[in-house]
Amino acid sequence: MPAALTRLVALALGVGLLVTVVPRARAEEFHVRSPIVEPGEAELEVRGAEEWSRAQRASREDTAVLAAGYGVTERWFTELELEWERPPGGRLQRTAAAWENVVQLTPQGRYWLDAGLYAAVEAAAQRDQPDVLAVGPLLQKQVGRLLATLNLIAERQAGSHADGVVRGTYAWQARWLIHEPLEPGLEGFGEPHEQRAGPVLFGTLPVGHASRLRYELGYLAGLTRDTPDHTLKAALELEF
Repeated sequence: MPAALTRLVALALGVGLLVTVVPRARAEEFHVRSPIVEPGEAELEVRGAEEWSRAQRASREDTAVLAAGYGVTERWFTELELEWERPPGGRLQRTAAAWENVVQLTPQGRYWLDAGLYAAVEAAAQRDQPDVLAVGPLLQKQVGRLLATLNLIAERQAGSHADGVVRGTYAWQARWLIHEPLEPGLEGFGEPHEQRAGPVLFGTLPVGHASRLRYELGYLAGLTRDTPDHTLKAALELEF
């Protein structure tokens, strides 16, 4: 069996296993994307977060993202995602499916800044909800042991329920590459009315001969009146 086909079969099996343990948490808004593409590498990822405010104990909102991706070429990474959400006091339900792509624009380390382009199409699961188109640059710079990443994404609704408004979002990450199994960092996320930031722990652990397990665990504090006071985020990613 060709190596690429073997990876895709393993990827499909892994998705089936991860669906049974996908966390009930919100994740998609709290993910910093790298512009670097690893060709021939397959990924399975579960991302999650939970947000709530002190003044409203019933305000907890949970969603989840399950993703499967593959580095098709040296410059193109593509990923399929399924998203779930549980509103305050409600039940967990699937809200959307997305096709995401990263195109690496510059060879890693050749220029002062590593750059990539992100583009995604999100299809809503409910007919009364709009679809979403997203595009924007992914920027990264390493100085010594500090790795800094910035995502600037523009989103626009599509379909019969679209409002026609273009929304800008940002995500940034500062990560200290001191010890691969456990690395500290900071992250921030925002849009026009919601801003949050806080500490995050990262790590990479070997799994078998050629696989790796990456994890993230972080806490984000709300910085504006319209932002939930607390957000817990977590992610597990299997690379092979």
